[in-house]
This record gives sequence, structure tokens and C-alpha cells, in this order.
Amino acid sequence: MNQPGRHSPDPVSYYIGHLYRLGSMQLSKELSHFSLGYGQYLFLINLYGQDGLKHEDLTARLHVDKSTTTRAITKLYETGYVTIKPDADKRKYTIHLTEKAMQDKEKILAIGNRWEDTLAEGLSTEERDELFRLLKKISAYHYANNKNGADR
Repeated sequence: MNQPGRHSPDPVSYYIGHLYRLGSMQLSKELSHFSLGYGQYLFLINLYGQDGLKHEDLTARLHVDKSTTTRAITKLYETGYVTIKPDADKRKYTIHLTEKAMQDKEKILAIGNRWEDTLAEGLSTEERDELFRLLKKISAYHYANNKNGADR
């Protein structure tokens, strides 16, 4: 018995990839006014949620490799959004938001909210809630079971 979406000309991965590309282009366009790109956005959002995270905490939270975190944090530092402070263990450091980051916080968060609203246009509140619930469930399952094939 065929599962829904299987062997169709438009597999679910097509839609996921399409939405990813649209989102990355839209967010990059709007974030460029802050000298930021899509690559720094999720790191900044996580720091808005909890300032003073360690490099390895951001890497784990975002399920990326260490070099990706280093590049994003370096760009955020260069644009004046974060400071980097050595930890008690000199091999580690914490990342803190600057005053500039806090001044731009509402505008930057609004960019992400507008994109989410665009994604959910045409959906009822219940459909939107269900969509986000399912996406979170799928992501959590694959991260918990390391289904991406990488040991991070």
C-alpha cells in the first residue's frame, strides 16, 4: 500500500526545500538592513532567548557543527551584535548580546514573525497550530535519533 506523498512527482522534500529557499531569501533580504544574513539569524534568536550562551551550547541547540557556529558568531561580533568573553575554562567562551543587539531586537524578531505569518497565510488558526506542532515533532524525533547521519 502506498503511503501518501510516496512516489509522487512532488515529494515532501521538494516542498520543504522550496520553503527553506524562499525563507532564506526573504529573511536575508530583510536582515541585510542590519548588516546580517540568514546564517546569523537563528544564533541571534537563540541569544535573545538566553543571553550568555557558550559556543558549544549554541552548536548543540541549533544542531550545527562547531565551524558553522564560529562563522555565525564571528559575523555577529564584527557587526556589533555580540561580545565574546572567555569562560573560567580559557578554552571556552560565552557570547553576550550588545546594546545594539537589544536596540534592534524587536525589529529583528518582527522579521521572523512576518515570515511565519507569510508561511501560514491561508491556514486557519487550528491548521497553523497543527502544522507547527507536526514540524516540531518531526524535528525533535530526527534530532533525538540523529537521523541526519552526522555525529555532532
